[in-house]
Amino acid sequence: VICVICGFKTSASIQEPEPPQTQPSPSPSPSPSPSPSPSPTPVTGLHQWGAVTLFHGLPSDRVRAITQDSDGVMWFGTEGGLAKFDGRRTQVLKDPALPGTRVLALKKDEDGVLWIGTDAGATRLIGGQLKIINEVSGNAISVIMIAERGRVLLATEQGNVFECTSKQDGALHVRPLLATPLQSADRDQPGPLVITSLTIADGKLIAGSLSRGLIAIENGSATEIQDRRTGYFIRALATDNKGQLWVGARTRREEPAVFFGAPGDLRKSEAPTGPVAVIQPIGDTIFIGTDGRGVFRFSGEEAERFTFDGTEGGLRSDRVYAIFADREGVIWFGTDRGVSRFDPQAPRVEVVGTNPESNFVRTIFQASDGRVLAGTNRGLFLYDESNRSYDSNAVLSRNIIYSLHEDNAGYLFAGSASGFFVSQRRLVDTSVTSLGFTRLEASSGNADAAGSVRAITTFRDATYFASFRRGVQAYQNGRVRTFWPGEITAEVISLFADGDKRLLIGTAKDGVLSSDGQNVITVPEFDQFKGAAVRAITRTADSTLWLATSRGLYSCREDNQCSVAAAVDARALVPSRAGDNASVWCATAGNGLLKVVIDADVGPVVSQIDSEQGLPSQNIFSVAAEGNDQTVIIGTNRGVVRYGPGHTKPALYAARIVSKRVHQPAELHAGLNLEYPQNSLLLDVAAISR
Repeated sequence: VICVICGFKTSASIQEPEPPQTQPSPSPSPSPSPSPSPSPTPVTGLHQWGAVTLFHGLPSDRVRAITQDSDGVMWFGTEGGLAKFDGRRTQVLKDPALPGTRVLALKKDEDGVLWIGTDAGATRLIGGQLKIINEVSGNAISVIMIAERGRVLLATEQGNVFECTSKQDGALHVRPLLATPLQSADRDQPGPLVITSLTIADGKLIAGSLSRGLIAIENGSATEIQDRRTGYFIRALATDNKGQLWVGARTRREEPAVFFGAPGDLRKSEAPTGPVAVIQPIGDTIFIGTDGRGVFRFSGEEAERFTFDGTEGGLRSDRVYAIFADREGVIWFGTDRGVSRFDPQAPRVEVVGTNPESNFVRTIFQASDGRVLAGTNRGLFLYDESNRSYDSNAVLSRNIIYSLHEDNAGYLFAGSASGFFVSQRRLVDTSVTSLGFTRLEASSGNADAAGSVRAITTFRDATYFASFRRGVQAYQNGRVRTFWPGEITAEVISLFADGDKRLLIGTAKDGVLSSDGQNVITVPEFDQFKGAAVRAITRTADSTLWLATSRGLYSCREDNQCSVAAAVDARALVPSRAGDNASVWCATAGNGLLKVVIDADVGPVVSQIDSEQGLPSQNIFSVAAEGNDQTVIIGTNRGVVRYGPGHTKPALYAARIVSKRVHQPAELHAGLNLEYPQNSLLLDVAAISR
């Protein structure tokens, strides 16, 4: 253990030592042939994956169907019965009204009714009660399709499709769509035709079958759609949001078996999927579950593959029978080894460079064109969306980058341990690898006058930057001039332009100062921050001022009355754009990433994301948010992390109610009748969320 501890590199430290003065300074002119640094493949974190298996209470590990009810509870159809999972525990549903043992299909309709198809019929779960559908008893229900509100289709392995129509009086009308059940064309296995899938394409109901290919069902008759490319053994069908038909066939292992296009005019994908078991459109993406080759995720015609080995066991098996996306965007896979849960928005780590110092991210900056830049202990990097990697700028490759800023003209400023740099071209006109930088000099011609630049901002159409131990300096007409050291040389580490009203100056030990562009003054309300390092300042839309300090995160009202919102060593701030309350994302040293909301009734509400949720380190040095917090980008001392916060309110339910006796949660609807006298009442409430 001692050897391991001593072996950690200093890049893992949370300290911010003064950069070495002997660091070589790069040439002010760009390198004639800059070359990008190696671009490692982003790492998929195991925290994106979870599982529900026989060990967690499933009646069987072979999961054929998945859905979610209106309360957020997950339902799993297995070969051993029906189970529901509320996020904490799994319960197996056993009822005489549940025909058969093997659950083959599950669907929830728009009225919240759960439809259950088994190997011996179908039933509905309405208001906690199971109601069997007698008209389909004895049929193996292979597919349930919600055609429209009040109309559900049930396909069987006995060659027929039943239409179930809900009446206004609550009655259910069931009729077969085919007068005569279809028969198999397979000479080796004669008998009823197994219908494997249903979809609607070009306004027609199309069924996939084993041995007769694609079948159009209309006006009580079935017509085979002649398309030899798909073969005669169709395992899965789906229609994407563009109206395009997707077909999955049975084929040999590692051969392509996915077709897409218009019915009768399908094209073949070149992805070596092998036999397809299920197709599930999710937004603009198509997920293909296979029988032995894992999952293929199609974005357009390009396919990304998930396998047991490729996900380090996250996907529990390469045999995938069911795919379902819940209301929060989490993808659930039913396999022959239980259920795998994949959260695309969970924290996922991206490696910036091969050098450990290039993964020590000091600042994250989002340019006006949406591109993301990372300033590290080993230079400047730009994220390339096309290949999901980071490109390096050769000019700044040996610099510690503390701050980045883009002016109104689109030029990029970089504050480093060895000076202040400005790009020779606008960022929107070029890539970061060819973005030349010039090191700026002071009016005296001294190249070292800028010092170690920790923060940059624009105030009243001028660019100001904080120079550690040299005060605040200004960039004007291509030259650097000293704006303020005052009578003392403050260790300035943060700047914030509070509109056109004032420029706030955060220091390492002298608290917060204020400037009107001419003079720098102390603010009595900020005297409490003296002796603390004020590393970041921001303001949210509700006019709350936030300060990230070594003593904690503070929120200040308009009268500058400040109070502690979170007792942490705060490093960086970015306003949250989601919700109406005052809220910020706060990077900390040792406590991961916080989201802090000021509630009018209870005050500060703090939620935390750290290594337990997938961050590679507890030490966060920078944070940025895209859009309405659709993606939060986190800079750590071990790489960049992308995280998609949830925006769906958790479903709350009563898990346990105890007075003098144990109450059933259903009693809450009618009200609890408590005996007198009553000394205590315990209400245990749980929330379901990703």
